[in-house]
Amino acid sequence: MTSMDAIVDNATLRAAIHENQDRPGGSAQVVAAEEIAERAAAIGEQAHVEALVHLIRSHYNTDEPERMLVPFATLVRLWDENPGWFDDWDTHAFFWAFKWATSDMLKIPGVPLRAIEDWLAQMDRRYRAAGHTPRAPLAYEFAVASHIGDKDRAQRVFDAWLAAERDQMSDCQACEVSDEGDWRLDCGDDAAALRAWAPVLAGDLTCAEEPHRILAKSLLPLVREGRIDEARANHLRGYGMIRDSEKLVSTAMLHIEFCTLTGNEARALELLAERPARFEADTADTRMDVFTTTAVLMERLIALGRGDLLVPGPRGRSWTAQELSEHARSEASRLAALFDERNGTSAVGDRMRESLARRPLVARLRLGLRSVLPDEVSPEGASPGGVTTEEAGGPQQPDVTAGPQGETEKGDIPGEVSQALGRLEKAVAEDDLNGMRSALTEALDHAGTTASVGWRAAMHLNLSTVLHRSGELAPATHHAFESVALADLDDTTLAAAARCRLAALLLQQQRSSEAAPVLEQAIPDLDAARHGEEMVASAHQWLGDCHAERGAHADAAREYLAATQLTETWDDQERHAQLARQAADALGRAGRLSEAAAAYRRATTLWESVGQTDEHVRSLRAHAWLIRADDIEQASHLMLDATRVCEEHTADLGTGVLAETLFQHARLVTHDDTADGRSTGLFPGALELAVTRADRAEVLARAMRDGEAEGRRSVEHGGEHHEGAEPSPATVLDLWARTALLAGELALVTGGTDRAVSLAQDVERAYPETPEGDWPRGYCGWIRSEAGREGPARP
Repeated sequence: MTSMDAIVDNATLRAAIHENQDRPGGSAQVVAAEEIAERAAAIGEQAHVEALVHLIRSHYNTDEPERMLVPFATLVRLWDENPGWFDDWDTHAFFWAFKWATSDMLKIPGVPLRAIEDWLAQMDRRYRAAGHTPRAPLAYEFAVASHIGDKDRAQRVFDAWLAAERDQMSDCQACEVSDEGDWRLDCGDDAAALRAWAPVLAGDLTCAEEPHRILAKSLLPLVREGRIDEARANHLRGYGMIRDSEKLVSTAMLHIEFCTLTGNEARALELLAERPARFEADTADTRMDVFTTTAVLMERLIALGRGDLLVPGPRGRSWTAQELSEHARSEASRLAALFDERNGTSAVGDRMRESLARRPLVARLRLGLRSVLPDEVSPEGASPGGVTTEEAGGPQQPDVTAGPQGETEKGDIPGEVSQALGRLEKAVAEDDLNGMRSALTEALDHAGTTASVGWRAAMHLNLSTVLHRSGELAPATHHAFESVALADLDDTTLAAAARCRLAALLLQQQRSSEAAPVLEQAIPDLDAARHGEEMVASAHQWLGDCHAERGAHADAAREYLAATQLTETWDDQERHAQLARQAADALGRAGRLSEAAAAYRRATTLWESVGQTDEHVRSLRAHAWLIRADDIEQASHLMLDATRVCEEHTADLGTGVLAETLFQHARLVTHDDTADGRSTGLFPGALELAVTRADRAEVLARAMRDGEAEGRRSVEHGGEHHEGAEPSPATVLDLWARTALLAGELALVTGGTDRAVSLAQDVERAYPETPEGDWPRGYCGWIRSEAGREGPARP
């Protein structure tokens, strides 16, 4: 972090602000922002304004956003003294902060309602004076009316809000949709709330806090509407988004409430235990939500006969569920009373009591996660073992059991089950998928709940496998969920295997956010000796893929490295090479550059040893880009190595990979000058090297375009391989256009204006339907414009 002593003028102030903005939102960012604001006040009013805006934004991203009210009051005073101290950005931020201030006042029961109403009136007056529409002030008046329980006023303002014209001060559409659905839900209409939230749930509208909040708010309405699969998906997908958020603690509570009311008390307890600091949330409304949800969970545990279960709670000590239930209910009631006293209504308390009165909606909603209540819960979360939350299922006769691989031992089996198992053996011998499916279904149906849970778990897992082989992903996933739920009650070894099967099915359906928590629970129970190294390595790799997809690259690297260690001694080293490359990519994106470089060297060696020349080339190129900023000449040598490999294996790789490598080398050793956008070399001789690389790439790609050379095994587009005997014409054309325009740009800066214009014109003729300004015609236009500054090209 830049030393605060270095902040002496506007330039150093802005550098410090930009650096602090790169920190994760939270208390550390706020502390730095406060120091920056103190320094800025000594520089001048304009600097102070800019720093206060940064401080207010920093507060907003914490669990105590109400602390922004003090710096905002200073900002209001500065505006009233001289609006000229605010540039366009600061002016927008100033008016936007009125909305944050209003919502924050509602969260503090010590702020009188009259003061909030006066603030609303001031907000409306200032917005109108500045030429803004009334939509934003109406939205926040609606929030106040809804909070205090004035239904008539809330409905009237709600209608006026949605009818008002949107402008630059309106909340984003995703947040407005969120609030609209909340009102529908408050009015008791689950279906209408879900319809309002649909654009966010579908991914059509997003923002920094959505779909995070709506995924949580939709959970109970979805269950009540019978949309169980969507509710499960939204929980598995949504909780990971907000797990570490200081600001969205109340959203986390909605996930815990959902688990509590759907027969997943063990999951609810695990989530409550993993973040004890939530009990100490700074805002009264958030603490009320935490204690209300905790009371609901504890009372559910008491109903299950577990009132003596030791659980973590506030004040850093363990409580019995009975003790915590009484304490949480008391605290929630006390906090609700503070709001009701301030508001002069019973609305907040009524909502709290409604939550406390809720009862389970379903006996058990299968989540694929741990379903067993522990004997004791540590602050790190629930652990497996102990008492179940579900009956194991009547007498354990007939004793029909099966292990993870599906072998059966026949004891006193009912005739229908015995016959079904006989047909199953025959179908397996004949590899008859329809026969296997029919026999497994009949055996499960006839055995019912009198069979042991372990047998039922294994049969569901086998049926899931058969359905997957038949291409029926949805029913295969359903039976995997069933297998996990049953295996949890009997056999952790089988449960871990079932979770891996479930995760694989979810990933195949592009549902990585749902697969991630399933894998997180599976991996600690996996053992290479019992499950096999393949399953363990796959679980780590899949979880790494899930983390990488959501941008958690350090977490992804950890999982890839764990899988890499398992595959080091395998006879087939292709998997080891693939994992080393994935680890290198993740380490690089996580900023762990020296480790990433070592991983790339390892991957390069492995790909070379197994004869995967295309991957060998890609690893060399990726390594070059990684070290470009620190050692450009070494990076250039790596690209030369990649080129050499391409040239030695052109018969296998094809022309396209060589052309792409030459193109990347030219890009690697140049950069665009910030003054005029033209390329310059990064070391002596680099520009000349880039010209030769780009020219050669263009010649090769042109030959491919004209049919004079074949792409052979693959050609690359956007950095990815397109496998196949023949690359598509569009892919080849794109490769040529990229190489031609780079060659043209480099020709332009080295005096070859005629060649630059000629190449640009060639590309324009190849893309006649592309709108002006779009790639590649926009690039062509820039080249022609720059060429015009150098003087006209010859016809």
